[in-house]
Amino acid sequence: MAGLDVDSMFRQFSVPKIREIEKQVKGDIETKKEDLRQMVGRRYRDIIEAADNIRDMKQMADHIMTSIRDVQNGFDKLQLLQQQLVTAQQRAHLKGHGKVDSELVRDTQLKLLLDVPELIWECLDADSPDTLLPAIWCLLLAENVRHGLMVQLPEDAGDKRSLLDRQTRQLRKLRIAVTEQCDRIFRAVDLETSQSALLDELCAMALLENASIADVLGKFLSLRKDYIVTLFKESDCSSREQMSRCAATIQNTILAVFNVFVPPSGGRESALLHSLRNAVQGEWQPVVFAAFVEEQSRTFKNALPNDVRHFHPDYKAALTDMTSAQLQKACSHWLQESLSVGRNEIVRLVDFCESIDSISALKKSVIETLNTQEPWSVASTAAVGAEFSVYDALIKASLLNRLKTLINETVTGIFDMVGNAIDKEIKLETSPNAQFWLELPSDTVNICSPKDGTIGASNLTLRARAVSPSVYSLCHRVDSQLNALSQALQRYLEVEKETADGDLRAAVSQACSSAVERFGGTITAGAWQARPNNDLPIEGLMRRGRLCLGLCELCPGLKNCLQLENKVKTEPANRRSRDDERGETWITARSALTDAAIACYLIWADHAVNVVSADASLQDMILSAKRAEEWILSAQEWEVIDIEEETESGRKVASSILVPLQLSRYAHRFLNELTRVVSIEGAHRLPKVVRQRLAGSAWSAFDVAYQRLLSDTSGIGQRQAVQLLFDVKSLNQLLMPEEGSKSMAKLVERLESLIDPFDLDVLNAHMRRNVVKMVQRSAAIFGGVLPTEAMSAAGRASGSKPSGGAEQPQLLPVTASIARFNLLPVAAPTLTGGHQNAGGQPLNSSIGADNAELKKRHEPSIAPTKSASTASTKSFYDKISTSWFGNT
Repeated sequence: MAGLDVDSMFRQFSVPKIREIEKQVKGDIETKKEDLRQMVGRRYRDIIEAADNIRDMKQMADHIMTSIRDVQNGFDKLQLLQQQLVTAQQRAHLKGHGKVDSELVRDTQLKLLLDVPELIWECLDADSPDTLLPAIWCLLLAENVRHGLMVQLPEDAGDKRSLLDRQTRQLRKLRIAVTEQCDRIFRAVDLETSQSALLDELCAMALLENASIADVLGKFLSLRKDYIVTLFKESDCSSREQMSRCAATIQNTILAVFNVFVPPSGGRESALLHSLRNAVQGEWQPVVFAAFVEEQSRTFKNALPNDVRHFHPDYKAALTDMTSAQLQKACSHWLQESLSVGRNEIVRLVDFCESIDSISALKKSVIETLNTQEPWSVASTAAVGAEFSVYDALIKASLLNRLKTLINETVTGIFDMVGNAIDKEIKLETSPNAQFWLELPSDTVNICSPKDGTIGASNLTLRARAVSPSVYSLCHRVDSQLNALSQALQRYLEVEKETADGDLRAAVSQACSSAVERFGGTITAGAWQARPNNDLPIEGLMRRGRLCLGLCELCPGLKNCLQLENKVKTEPANRRSRDDERGETWITARSALTDAAIACYLIWADHAVNVVSADASLQDMILSAKRAEEWILSAQEWEVIDIEEETESGRKVASSILVPLQLSRYAHRFLNELTRVVSIEGAHRLPKVVRQRLAGSAWSAFDVAYQRLLSDTSGIGQRQAVQLLFDVKSLNQLLMPEEGSKSMAKLVERLESLIDPFDLDVLNAHMRRNVVKMVQRSAAIFGGVLPTEAMSAAGRASGSKPSGGAEQPQLLPVTASIARFNLLPVAAPTLTGGHQNAGGQPLNSSIGADNAELKKRHEPSIAPTKSASTASTKSFYDKISTSWFGNT
């Protein structure tokens, strides 16, 4: 719109639109005016501020010029005063020596100025703390003579002036060399030297820099901190030497501060203040200067002014000691900085230690270095305000952290080694049948060491525990490595008793607990992952389960490490309470291993039943029995029961009923095959929960087969139904499935519907008696797969006598304690009596105690009723009891 003229606007827009455009343009104009006014105001304000600043700068420059003029006037007055003093000293000297003129005095001083640098270089070349103070005293003397000659020499003495200028330049170089020599000596000084040498060094530093005692302390502490930094940069020293020297430097520095800067009790001066006062106000002169003067001629001696002959350094700082608060503040600040530097370097050095023994050597070296020093409590209290330990403040935390790291790495490595080696060991292992049941000439009766309870690889007890050589080898390696860890830790703690004992023991316990839980979780996860794929052999699951239990039973080192947190060193081991022996950490770790073992065993149990069921073709045999009644009749054993019935006419009719006496062949074969598989894998050591799982899985296999068989009952006769009913009741009594009561009741109901009610009423009593007999006969034979409750029930007296027919002989004597022999594939409470082991406890009890406790949390509390054994039964056991059976 800016390019449109008025005519164009009136042609294109209406009047209201033109007014609106006019209003907008006027608003823009006002906005621009306001912006211009603000910009002008800002520029005007800046100009005013700049003018004010220029005025302030002019005033400041005037004040500076005035101060410079005042300083110049002061310098002129001081130079005039110095000339007057030198003139007065020369007059006094000439008055005392008679005819000695001023020219001779100036020449004597000039000769002294030429000879003193040689004395200084001689002291510096000695490179000893004892020669540092004489060198600085001679340097200060030469500088004082130079100042006097600058005033005394006339303007026309050109040669002497040039000589004086040359010596002035040389004295500057000497001051630089002396300063560097002083710093170097203080950085590398051995604070274990005599106190007089240290006092000379500090006094020389104070005179050279004209510093107060507080400044000397600050410079001394700063140089000592620099020395600590350089200690860790030396490549020719070992880590042990660097750490020991760092700790010794800190301790020696505090002792030096106490000996030199702290005033003694009684209001006396500190050693440094006394030395400074003697050098500044006393008659002390360096031996080297006194010898130089004695070597000169008599004329030279007479021409020396008194202020040169009896020179006192010009020390302008106050000759007063530091207050206790000032001293402690400076030392505390230095100590914190030095400890920070030392800790950072020590952490780096300690990280290179790869074993607990190397850390123990470090600790021993540092403690021996510190223990050779003077009494420490008084010095540390006076210097920093409180007593402290250099080892605790500097090194202890780093060593403890590294120790905890090494403990975690060691324990983790041990269990990682077991996890990586278990598969390899399993592949190299031979058949478990040869390992557990083959008797070797090398087998011995001795089962364990009375000290640590460890078991030999060829012992009968090792086989009685169903521990294979591979499992024993892995457990032995774990036990030996954990024992080595405990011994190394004990050696570290024996170097010097410290308050961190409990922390280290807790670290070992926690590391073992975490590693055990992680290991148990890995075993459990691996077992459950392998379950659906079925790619892990049965033996592999069993070895993993035995390894987990073996770590509980065969590794006393693991139990000791887990209980380190609860141990009391002063209390004898045989007096500890059972609560201490069974600490919560040990119980938790043992539970984790037991859970992992139970998980492996349960998966193995299901797998074993599935494999046996498939091999025995259980369903096919049951279905074939339906089609082959003659095979069943010929294969089974029956009891003939004679009965008499009276007709309505009163005539008696004799008949007989067949009652089954034993299981069907397919059931017997299935249980026998399952028992064989389980016994090969060490059935006598299976926990109760695993036996229950085996029995439940076996019953599930029978239940599926029977359900399939009874899906079509058209071809099943009464005799087959009676046998099937006997099988179902017998299997229910043998296996005692926890969740099979409903399915068993349904099976019984369907089978009883296939039997004549009158015959069934007669058969029930005889069948119950035969079922009890069959269970009693089969308890020992199938003991590897039967729950303990079924075996205990099998040992009870039946309480009823059969009517007709003689009792069948039993396979083994029936007692409440069937499992006298651990190697038999049965398990129940042990008979009283028997052989004892070396520790005085029944061997059976000592072997099974730990395993029983491990399984306690998985088993309900059941107290089976024991039936009394007859005298003949006990006599039978005593006759066949040999040392081989008795010590297993």
